[in-house]
Order: sequence, then structure tokens, then C-alpha cells
Amino acid sequence: MSNRIKNEAELLATFSNPNYPGLEQYRHPFFNERNGQVWATDGNVLISVDPHRLSGDYPKLKLGEPVGFAKRTCDLTVTMSMLAETLASVPTVKEQIEEQPAIECEECNGTGEVVWEYRSLHRTHQMEAVCPVCDGRGIFAKAVYKETGRTIPDPKAKIEVGNAILLVRDVQKLVGAMDFFRADSVHLVRDEGQTTWIIDEDIFIILMTVFKNNDPVTRLKKGG
Repeated sequence: MSNRIKNEAELLATFSNPNYPGLEQYRHPFFNERNGQVWATDGNVLISVDPHRLSGDYPKLKLGEPVGFAKRTCDLTVTMSMLAETLASVPTVKEQIEEQPAIECEECNGTGEVVWEYRSLHRTHQMEAVCPVCDGRGIFAKAVYKETGRTIPDPKAKIEVGNAILLVRDVQKLVGAMDFFRADSVHLVRDEGQTTWIIDEDIFIILMTVFKNNDPVTRLKKGG
């Protein structure tokens, strides 16, 4: 019986950002030649899938593993009900949707920087500089948003899980993946510097941690 993932493009797109300025690995899923896995990441969250579970062909890149990638610091089973109850208790904000996208500078691909080259007789010199077209802004106009009339969990609110502080927006992506796989629980095996969540033996998810600062933090609930 095949255990290939159905609708894999839908799953992987959740973890990528096609509008990310500059770095190609944050825009689309890719096959990481360093560890033989298919990765999708937006720089804050990452999903890793063994390619035998997938049907698509993905561009090959070599991307180093995050610091402490394989180090386990905890052993915690987190259920869907625990996460759902936690998300229901975080601060809320008025929902906004993008009405008009930002106008990105094509000269620097939204990075605000350009690279120039000078070739001497024996070598090539490179230097980064502020983009002269957009003056380092990366965009010419910000995105325009409008309110929907609904309230939603604040994407920037913070949740404490073990020793980790996570953003709501990232936890929501974990919950979305659990729902996709109809997983009642996930296994948290790292909670320092980054969090590593095991879906099954072929799939894991990384959520980057943030600083607590003086912001209010909602602790992980025990669930029903």
C-alpha cells in the first residue's frame, strides 16, 4: 500500500513564501542534497519530508542544517487539543487581508542591496551596495490591507512550550500540518534555539524560537 502524500503541493506551499525577497530556497520547496530530504521553508518554519513519500520533482540545492539540528533537548507529546486550547486563549486582533501587494524593486529583487563586480587582470572583486534604484528600501509601495470584520489570534502573540517561546503564526502552521495528516499529536524533541516536532518517521517540522522580551506569553495548555 502506497504511503505517498496526496496534495503534497498544498502542504509544502504552506511552509514556503513565493514572495520572499532574494533567497530562492525560501520561495519554493527543494531537494536538499546535504541530507537527501525535501525541504520547504520561509526562514521561520521548515518542513522536511523523505522524498519516497512524495511524487514531485524538486530543484536541488545544498543548504546547511540549522544549529543544533540533531540535538534532542526534551521529550514531550503535544496533542491537537493542547494546541487548540492554547491558540484559543491568546490575544486577538482584527483580521486583515491583502488588497494590493507591495510593489517590489526589480533591480534588487526586494532585498534593498545589489552586488557589483570588478574584474582585474588576475581576479574578480565583488561588493554589496545599497540599491541605487530603490535607495535600499526594496519596495516602492507597501502592501495595502483591509479589515474583514473578524477577530483572529494575534499572529505575533507568543506561546511558551517547554523552554521555547514561539510565535502564534508559526504554531498555526504546525497545527495546519497536523490537520493535513490527521495527526492527533506530535512529538517535541528539541526546545532550545529552535523547536523540532516529529510528525512520523519520515516527516518533521522546525519552528524557530523568539525572545520573550517583556511581551505577554501564553503557556501551553493541558488540553481536554
